[in-house]
Amino acid sequence: MPLSLQQLQAIQSDAMADDLDIDLEKMSLWTEEEATAYFESGGQQEPLRMKPPPELSPVPKEELKKWFPRTLDAQLNPVYQQPPTFRMVCFHAAGCAESMWSGNGLRQPNPNPFVAHCKAAGGEMLACELPGRELRRSEARSQTYAPYVEQLYPVLAPLLVDGTPYVMCAHSMGTWFMYELMKKLAATGVPLPKQCIISGFPPPDIPMKDRTWNKNRGMNDEEFKAELRGWNVNEVALVPNNFKMYSPMFRDDFTLFDEYTFSPLPDGIKDGFPVPFQVYYMIDDKRVKKEHVEGWKRFTSSTCDVYEAPGHHLAFFDIPARAEYMKSAVSRLPAF
Repeated sequence: MPLSLQQLQAIQSDAMADDLDIDLEKMSLWTEEEATAYFESGGQQEPLRMKPPPELSPVPKEELKKWFPRTLDAQLNPVYQQPPTFRMVCFHAAGCAESMWSGNGLRQPNPNPFVAHCKAAGGEMLACELPGRELRRSEARSQTYAPYVEQLYPVLAPLLVDGTPYVMCAHSMGTWFMYELMKKLAATGVPLPKQCIISGFPPPDIPMKDRTWNKNRGMNDEEFKAELRGWNVNEVALVPNNFKMYSPMFRDDFTLFDEYTFSPLPDGIKDGFPVPFQVYYMIDDKRVKKEHVEGWKRFTSSTCDVYEAPGHHLAFFDIPARAEYMKSAVSRLPAF
């Protein structure tokens, strides 16, 4: 819904920014967060989105389910007819699939805390699955993020302009995918999330020399196995038959961040996304420590709170550790 003059005046008053003029035609198209950031910055932080959300046609259900395999199974009504109260849009780690967010876990009868919260509060989980894995194993993978952003945008963006608030959640490799996608959303007028939940990875501007991992290109199999162990990949994936099957996916996924070249935020949001961040590091992570994730503060003009979570880098496959992390994140979600 467009912001009214009364809403803008209230935000202006709270920020004690009576010296700034209100341009109703322009500012009515902003979100409350964008208007707040503008007035609190003394007019210096004007959002990139200066136009109405784009007119986007919903994609066929088959295409939606390809990218979000479980979402339609969880809905009693088609998502376009009855939007949920909120959405959680989730991006998986390297070598993983959407089930790290949506699955119960091995031999677990009950849904994980994210899914349980969505069901209890009328929300919808949109756990993204990239090509080249699970039901999409026959599709080509990419070694750069850009093709994934261009492919996912026309599928996801129509959902994000229907007025339903949403949060984005990303772990490890998925955090840089989320960053690139959010730049695309901001540049095209699609409303940004109400919050981002980020875990297990440094910000995308980390210099090559400071990256705490080794590039996989040129590694032989044994060297690559050692690199995978540094990320706490389960030994089951490294036995000969499994490694032969999964190593191409691991290599492609690792190349996404191994060879990633950072591109900064657009000028309109150069001080950061006007989105609160809750950021986590795993206490037993061998590669990503607290000091690494703290750099995400540079990418938000809102709050950025850093928390410790139990387990190692792939704690999502440790059911108690995942549950503790997810419960903590749920407790810090905005009210919808």
